Amino acid sequence: MQRLKDRINTAHRDLFEATWTQIVMHRNEVVHHFASQPFAGLATEAELQEAMEYLHKRRVLATPMLEMLQQLSQAFAVVLKSEESLHDSAQLH
Repeated sequence: MQRLKDRINTAHRDLFEATWTQIVMHRNEVVHHFASQPFAGLATEAELQEAMEYLHKRRVLATPMLEMLQQLSQAFAVVLKSEESLHDSAQLH
């Protein structure tokens, strides 16, 4: 992920860096520390609502980055497919 981050070309490097750092921090909180949150017992409706809000806030932040990564992946797949078809047609001749 660091290599990908380093290769992203943007005019808003500071904003990109801050967003990326926050996404990683939130991911680590969810993956490694969710069970230690005060609401993690999900014993009451209030705890469930608090947990849902916690996860929703992190999702809202991560969604634009996910969409960008999906677009990059799709573009990469198109390039690979076009190179593969060029390679295949060169072998036929």
